[in-house]
Amino acid sequence: MTDPDHATLQPARPVRPRRSVLYVPASNERALDKAADLPCDTVIFDLEDGVGPTEKPAAREALARWFAAAGTRAKEYVVRINALSSEWGANDADAALGWRPDALLVPKIEDAGDIGRAEALLTGRGAPTDMRLWAMIETPRAVANCMDIAETGRRAT
Repeated sequence: MTDPDHATLQPARPVRPRRSVLYVPASNERALDKAADLPCDTVIFDLEDGVGPTEKPAAREALARWFAAAGTRAKEYVVRINALSSEWGANDADAALGWRPDALLVPKIEDAGDIGRAEALLTGRGAPTDMRLWAMIETPRAVANCMDIAETGRRAT
């Protein structure tokens, strides 16, 4: 017998197993130089907490140079932008869309509406349809809303 509640938990697309995911601050040129050779499945280039406020424009420029020189992608690349509600979020998203990472990691997601706004931003700016959206669940409110967050949107991973 099939459990109808269990059926709603099945992923809409295949799950990509990942053994390891490593963060690289986009402001650290030495770390960027090593990113392609890191022994991991996914590299998250951090423009948020790993980069100080005064370093954010330079970090975006460094990451733009890295992606321009990256060539063949042997692993998954994700860019963690600043919260879309912050003064840096929209600029991060615009820059990252030009680099064509596999996904954008959006911090401080609180509810399904935040996912909807992030997806609308990606669609409105012409992001490829296969670009994924990762949501950071960081607060008790987000944990309480995590099922709605997880079930919202077609890009959310």
